[in-house]
Amino acid sequence: MALSDNPYLDLPLATLQQMQSDWLQVQSDIAKGGKAYSFTGRSFTRADMAEVRKTLIDVRAAIRYVQKIGYQSAQAIIDTQHNFSPAVPYP
Repeated sequence: MALSDNPYLDLPLATLQQMQSDWLQVQSDIAKGGKAYSFTGRSFTRADMAEVRKTLIDVRAAIRYVQKIGYQSAQAIIDTQHNFSPAVPYP
């Protein structure tokens, strides 16, 4: 799945972190109890474990994405002392 297909990218970090905690609890409860677990208006069983894992992967990717947005920066250095013509190699 491409990052752009992630349905959680537009959520705030606090919401994503709470979702991660909730879905980890779902995963843990299903694994321990082996019974149905109700969450977000749905019922999950061991048969749904792949969907639970996929959701956790998507939520974690969204968390990493949101955390990196705030720290991205770029620096450009423009050297005006040299001629960048293809005929003149840069020293």
